[in-house]
Amino acid sequence: MYKLSFIIVSIFLAACTESPNNIVTINTPADTTGKNDRTVILTDRTGKKWDITYAYNHYNMDPSQFYYDLGPNAFIPVQNPKFFTPGDPGFPTSTNTNVVIGLNYRGEQRAYPLYILKSHEVVNDDFSGVPVAVVY
Repeated sequence: MYKLSFIIVSIFLAACTESPNNIVTINTPADTTGKNDRTVILTDRTGKKWDITYAYNHYNMDPSQFYYDLGPNAFIPVQNPKFFTPGDPGFPTSTNTNVVIGLNYRGEQRAYPLYILKSHEVVNDDFSGVPVAVVY
């Protein structure tokens, strides 16, 4: 699970916009045990340090290809979204053409419009007590 989480964070960091203030630090280990591993730390414009050592040493990811700038908490997720049901004011008619991400879980159906997900990127929802994150 740790490796998967790290890869997801690495991908997120790589997907963000480039900044001229990116600082990459690569350190060679002090011991001479034959290991070629190097510690690789990225520092974003807020001063937060990101350890990408595993991605660098095990997946040959080039630190100069990581683009980051937004930092954590750049997008505010939608918490406890409200949904319309047929007959409610605001419920889409058959002539509306909204692109959505649809989810059917344990018999509950929900539709998350992309025009909302484009600005929030994450919706934290609850399906009968089961927390679900919808990500775009």
